Amino acid sequence: MLSEVEWLVKEQDKIGNILKKGNLILTGAYGLPIPINDKKFIEVTSSLFGNVSALFQ
Repeated sequence: MLSEVEWLVKEQDKIGNILKKGNLILTGAYGLPIPINDKKFIEVTSSLFGNVSALFQ
């Protein structure tokens, strides 16, 4: 994975975006995005990763 981060740093440097200490690099998503529309409470259960929930107000 470090070679991919090195590639990212070099590519960003080419366009003038210098990555700095503390920048967050997201390496991907677990699944496809799911629209929440007007739902107020979302709960996700995963046997592999655990549970998470969010309340939108």
